[in-house]
Amino acid sequence: MHRLLQRLDRSLTWHLLSAPQALPPAMQAHASGEYLVRMEKLRAARAETFGVAEANMCVSDRLSDNMATHLVAVDHDGVPAGAIRLFTVDRKREELNARLLAGFARVRFPDAATEGAQLAALDGWIDAIAVEQTFVYPGGFFTAHRWRRSGLAGVLGMAAVAWARLHGSRMSASFASVEGAAAGLFQQFGATPLLDARGQATPSFALPNYDVVVRLLAFDSTRPGAWLESGVQAMVPRLAAMTALAPPGPGLPVAPTAATPDRMTEVSPQ
Repeated sequence: MHRLLQRLDRSLTWHLLSAPQALPPAMQAHASGEYLVRMEKLRAARAETFGVAEANMCVSDRLSDNMATHLVAVDHDGVPAGAIRLFTVDRKREELNARLLAGFARVRFPDAATEGAQLAALDGWIDAIAVEQTFVYPGGFFTAHRWRRSGLAGVLGMAAVAWARLHGSRMSASFASVEGAAAGLFQQFGATPLLDARGQATPSFALPNYDVVVRLLAFDSTRPGAWLESGVQAMVPRLAAMTALAPPGPGLPVAPTAATPDRMTEVSPQ
Protein backbone atom coordinates (compact mmCIF):
# COMPACT_ATOMS: atom_id res chain seq x y z
CA MET A 1 0.00 0.00 0.00
CA HIS A 2 2.82 2.41 0.83
CA ARG A 3 4.45 1.69 -2.53
CA LEU A 4 1.19 2.59 -4.26
CA LEU A 5 0.98 5.88 -2.38
CA GLN A 6 4.60 6.68 -3.15
CA ARG A 7 4.11 5.92 -6.85
CA LEU A 8 1.08 8.19 -7.08
CA ASP A 9 2.89 10.92 -5.14
CA ARG A 10 5.50 11.02 -7.91
CA SER A 11 2.84 11.67 -10.55
CA LEU A 12 0.15 13.65 -8.77
CA THR A 13 -0.39 16.59 -6.47
CA TRP A 14 -3.37 16.82 -4.15
CA HIS A 15 -5.72 19.76 -3.75
CA LEU A 16 -8.16 20.10 -0.87
CA LEU A 17 -11.04 22.47 -1.66
CA SER A 18 -13.49 23.02 1.16
CA ALA A 19 -16.05 25.20 2.82
CA PRO A 20 -14.47 26.09 6.19
CA GLN A 21 -17.48 24.76 8.12
CA ALA A 22 -17.05 21.36 6.47
CA LEU A 23 -13.54 20.84 7.85
CA PRO A 24 -12.74 18.68 10.89
CA PRO A 25 -11.69 20.48 14.09
CA ALA A 26 -8.26 22.15 13.98
CA MET A 27 -7.94 22.01 10.20
CA GLN A 28 -7.28 25.33 8.46
CA ALA A 29 -8.69 26.91 5.31
CA HIS A 30 -7.39 29.80 3.24
CA ALA A 31 -10.00 31.74 1.24
CA SER A 32 -8.69 32.54 -2.24
CA GLY A 33 -9.77 33.18 -5.79
CA GLU A 34 -7.61 30.20 -6.73
CA TYR A 35 -10.45 28.06 -5.36
CA LEU A 36 -12.62 29.17 -8.30
CA VAL A 37 -9.98 28.18 -10.85
CA ARG A 38 -9.47 24.73 -9.36
CA MET A 39 -13.19 24.15 -8.95
CA GLU A 40 -13.83 25.04 -12.59
CA LYS A 41 -11.25 22.47 -13.70
CA LEU A 42 -12.76 19.87 -11.36
CA ARG A 43 -16.27 20.39 -12.69
CA ALA A 44 -15.05 20.14 -16.29
CA ALA A 45 -13.23 16.86 -15.57
CA ARG A 46 -16.24 15.44 -13.75
CA ALA A 47 -18.57 16.44 -16.60
CA GLU A 48 -16.28 14.76 -19.13
CA THR A 49 -16.24 11.55 -17.08
CA PHE A 50 -19.96 11.40 -16.34
CA GLY A 51 -21.15 12.88 -19.63
CA VAL A 52 -23.26 15.43 -17.81
CA ALA A 53 -22.48 18.96 -16.61
CA GLU A 54 -23.72 19.52 -13.08
CA ALA A 55 -24.14 23.20 -13.94
CA ASN A 56 -27.26 22.08 -15.83
CA MET A 57 -28.78 20.66 -12.64
CA CYS A 58 -30.78 22.86 -10.31
CA VAL A 59 -29.45 22.42 -6.78
CA SER A 60 -30.02 24.49 -3.66
CA ASP A 61 -27.24 26.42 -1.98
CA ARG A 62 -26.89 23.66 0.65
CA LEU A 63 -26.23 21.09 -2.07
CA SER A 64 -23.73 23.17 -4.03
CA ASP A 65 -20.08 22.23 -4.44
CA ASN A 66 -19.13 25.25 -2.34
CA MET A 67 -20.68 23.59 0.73
CA ALA A 68 -18.63 20.39 0.37
CA THR A 69 -15.03 19.24 0.67
CA HIS A 70 -13.25 18.01 -2.45
CA LEU A 71 -10.04 16.00 -2.51
CA VAL A 72 -8.65 16.33 -6.03
CA ALA A 73 -5.68 14.49 -7.52
CA VAL A 74 -4.06 16.63 -10.23
CA ASP A 75 -1.52 15.52 -12.82
CA HIS A 76 1.59 17.43 -13.88
CA ASP A 77 -0.40 19.27 -16.58
CA GLY A 78 -2.79 20.65 -13.97
CA VAL A 79 -5.65 18.38 -15.09
CA PRO A 80 -7.73 16.56 -12.44
CA ALA A 81 -6.98 12.84 -12.56
CA GLY A 82 -9.67 11.98 -10.02
CA ALA A 83 -11.60 13.35 -7.08
CA ILE A 84 -14.13 12.67 -4.37
CA ARG A 85 -16.73 15.07 -2.95
CA LEU A 86 -17.54 14.89 0.77
CA PHE A 87 -20.55 16.58 2.33
CA THR A 88 -20.66 16.85 6.12
CA VAL A 89 -23.79 17.08 8.28
CA ASP A 90 -23.62 18.07 11.95
CA ARG A 91 -26.84 16.60 13.33
CA LYS A 92 -26.77 18.97 16.28
CA ARG A 93 -27.32 21.84 13.85
CA GLU A 94 -29.04 20.29 10.86
CA GLU A 95 -31.56 17.51 10.23
CA LEU A 96 -30.19 14.46 8.46
CA ASN A 97 -32.75 12.91 6.14
CA ALA A 98 -32.98 10.88 2.97
CA ARG A 99 -33.92 13.76 0.70
CA LEU A 100 -30.86 15.72 1.78
CA LEU A 101 -28.58 12.76 1.02
CA ALA A 102 -30.25 12.17 -2.35
CA GLY A 103 -29.57 15.83 -3.09
CA PHE A 104 -25.91 15.42 -2.16
CA ALA A 105 -25.80 12.54 -4.65
CA ARG A 106 -27.53 14.54 -7.41
CA VAL A 107 -29.96 11.62 -7.66
CA ARG A 108 -33.03 11.79 -9.84
CA PHE A 109 -35.23 8.73 -9.53
CA PRO A 110 -36.70 6.99 -12.60
CA ASP A 111 -40.23 6.87 -11.13
CA ALA A 112 -42.24 7.68 -8.00
CA ALA A 113 -42.31 4.08 -6.75
CA THR A 114 -38.52 3.76 -6.84
CA GLU A 115 -38.16 7.14 -5.15
CA GLY A 116 -40.56 6.24 -2.34
CA ALA A 117 -38.96 2.86 -1.65
CA GLN A 118 -35.37 4.12 -1.75
CA LEU A 119 -36.01 7.15 0.45
CA ALA A 120 -37.99 5.09 2.96
CA ALA A 121 -35.14 2.59 3.30
CA LEU A 122 -32.62 5.42 3.69
CA ASP A 123 -34.71 7.24 6.31
CA GLY A 124 -35.09 3.99 8.25
CA TRP A 125 -31.32 3.49 8.21
CA ILE A 126 -30.77 7.10 9.33
CA ASP A 127 -33.11 6.54 12.28
CA ALA A 128 -31.14 3.43 13.21
CA ILE A 129 -27.88 5.40 13.47
CA ALA A 130 -29.35 8.25 15.55
CA VAL A 131 -26.37 8.02 17.91
CA GLU A 132 -24.10 9.24 15.12
CA GLN A 133 -23.79 13.03 15.53
CA THR A 134 -21.64 13.74 12.47
CA PHE A 135 -22.35 12.27 9.06
CA VAL A 136 -20.07 12.33 6.00
CA TYR A 137 -21.57 11.66 2.57
CA PRO A 138 -19.05 10.52 -0.09
CA GLY A 139 -19.99 11.17 -3.71
CA GLY A 140 -18.90 12.80 -6.95
CA PHE A 141 -16.30 10.03 -7.19
CA PHE A 142 -14.40 9.64 -10.45
CA THR A 143 -11.04 8.80 -12.00
CA ALA A 144 -10.12 10.02 -15.48
CA HIS A 145 -9.83 7.28 -18.09
CA ARG A 146 -6.02 7.27 -18.28
CA TRP A 147 -5.76 6.90 -14.50
CA ARG A 148 -7.95 3.86 -14.19
CA ARG A 149 -6.16 0.72 -12.97
CA SER A 150 -3.50 2.98 -11.42
CA GLY A 151 -4.72 2.47 -7.85
CA LEU A 152 -5.97 6.07 -7.66
CA ALA A 153 -9.58 4.96 -7.11
CA GLY A 154 -8.55 2.93 -4.08
CA VAL A 155 -6.57 5.83 -2.62
CA LEU A 156 -9.54 8.17 -3.02
CA GLY A 157 -11.68 5.59 -1.23
CA MET A 158 -9.15 5.37 1.59
CA ALA A 159 -9.18 9.17 1.80
CA ALA A 160 -12.97 9.15 2.19
CA VAL A 161 -12.73 6.70 5.10
CA ALA A 162 -9.91 8.75 6.64
CA TRP A 163 -11.99 11.92 6.30
CA ALA A 164 -14.86 10.27 8.17
CA ARG A 165 -12.47 9.29 10.97
CA LEU A 166 -11.19 12.86 11.24
CA HIS A 167 -14.79 13.93 11.78
CA GLY A 168 -15.44 11.16 14.30
CA SER A 169 -18.03 9.73 11.91
CA ARG A 170 -18.46 5.98 11.72
CA MET A 171 -21.47 5.12 9.54
CA SER A 172 -22.15 6.47 6.07
CA ALA A 173 -24.31 5.61 3.08
CA SER A 174 -24.07 6.46 -0.58
CA PHE A 175 -25.81 5.93 -3.89
CA ALA A 176 -22.85 4.07 -5.38
CA SER A 177 -22.24 2.73 -8.86
CA VAL A 178 -22.54 -1.03 -9.29
CA GLU A 179 -21.06 -1.05 -12.78
CA GLY A 180 -17.58 -2.06 -13.91
CA ALA A 181 -14.77 -2.08 -11.38
CA ALA A 182 -16.69 0.17 -8.97
CA ALA A 183 -18.71 -2.72 -7.51
CA GLY A 184 -15.58 -4.67 -6.59
CA LEU A 185 -13.92 -1.60 -5.14
CA PHE A 186 -16.84 -0.81 -2.85
CA GLN A 187 -16.99 -4.43 -1.76
CA GLN A 188 -13.34 -4.22 -0.72
CA PHE A 189 -14.27 -1.25 1.45
CA GLY A 190 -16.85 -3.37 3.24
CA ALA A 191 -19.92 -1.80 1.67
CA THR A 192 -23.23 -3.56 2.30
CA PRO A 193 -26.63 -2.90 0.68
CA LEU A 194 -29.16 -1.00 2.78
CA LEU A 195 -32.17 -3.06 3.86
CA ASP A 196 -35.78 -2.04 3.47
CA ALA A 197 -38.53 -2.39 6.10
CA ARG A 198 -38.94 -6.08 5.19
CA GLY A 199 -35.25 -6.77 5.74
CA GLN A 200 -34.52 -7.15 2.03
CA ALA A 201 -31.66 -5.44 0.22
CA THR A 202 -32.71 -2.35 -1.66
CA PRO A 203 -32.54 -2.97 -5.41
CA SER A 204 -30.24 -1.12 -7.79
CA PHE A 205 -31.72 1.36 -10.26
CA ALA A 206 -30.62 3.45 -13.22
CA LEU A 207 -30.03 7.16 -12.79
CA PRO A 208 -31.74 8.99 -15.65
CA ASN A 209 -29.46 12.01 -15.33
CA TYR A 210 -26.18 10.05 -15.41
CA ASP A 211 -27.15 6.90 -17.33
CA VAL A 212 -25.50 4.72 -14.68
CA VAL A 213 -26.83 2.03 -12.34
CA VAL A 214 -26.48 2.70 -8.62
CA ARG A 215 -27.37 1.02 -5.34
CA LEU A 216 -27.76 2.29 -1.81
CA LEU A 217 -24.75 1.06 0.14
CA ALA A 218 -23.73 1.52 3.76
CA PHE A 219 -20.13 1.96 4.91
CA ASP A 220 -18.47 1.59 8.31
CA SER A 221 -15.31 3.73 8.60
CA THR A 222 -13.96 1.46 11.34
CA ARG A 223 -14.16 -1.65 9.17
CA PRO A 224 -12.66 -1.25 5.70
CA GLY A 225 -11.18 -4.31 4.06
CA ALA A 226 -8.27 -5.61 6.15
CA TRP A 227 -5.64 -4.89 3.49
CA LEU A 228 -6.87 -1.27 3.21
CA GLU A 229 -6.53 -0.40 6.90
CA SER A 230 -2.85 0.58 6.76
CA GLY A 231 -3.58 2.89 3.84
CA VAL A 232 -6.46 4.52 5.68
CA GLN A 233 -4.24 5.05 8.72
CA ALA A 234 -1.60 6.68 6.51
CA MET A 235 -4.19 8.98 4.94
CA VAL A 236 -5.48 10.35 8.27
CA PRO A 237 -2.38 12.42 9.16
CA ARG A 238 -1.84 13.35 5.52
CA LEU A 239 -5.26 14.93 5.23
CA ALA A 240 -5.07 16.50 8.70
CA ALA A 241 -1.84 18.28 7.72
CA MET A 242 -3.28 19.85 4.56
CA THR A 243 -4.53 23.43 4.35
CA ALA A 244 -7.74 23.71 2.34
CA LEU A 245 -8.57 26.36 -0.20
CA ALA A 246 -11.95 27.92 0.57
CA PRO A 247 -14.32 29.90 -1.65
CA PRO A 248 -13.50 33.63 -1.68
CA GLY A 249 -15.72 35.68 0.61
CA PRO A 250 -16.72 39.35 0.61
CA GLY A 251 -13.77 41.62 0.10
CA LEU A 252 -11.61 38.98 -1.60
CA PRO A 253 -10.82 39.36 -5.31
CA VAL A 254 -12.33 36.91 -7.77
CA ALA A 255 -9.12 36.87 -9.79
CA PRO A 256 -6.96 33.84 -8.98
CA THR A 257 -4.07 34.23 -6.59
CA ALA A 258 -0.88 32.24 -6.61
CA ALA A 259 -1.15 29.01 -4.66
CA THR A 260 1.11 26.04 -4.16
CA PRO A 261 -0.58 22.65 -4.51
CA ASP A 262 -0.22 20.21 -1.68
CA ARG A 263 1.90 17.15 -2.32
CA MET A 264 1.20 14.35 0.11
CA THR A 265 4.35 13.11 1.76
CA GLU A 266 4.73 9.56 3.00
CA VAL A 267 3.57 9.05 6.57
CA SER A 268 3.89 5.75 8.39
CA PRO A 269 0.67 4.21 9.72
CA GLN A 270 -0.10 4.94 13.35
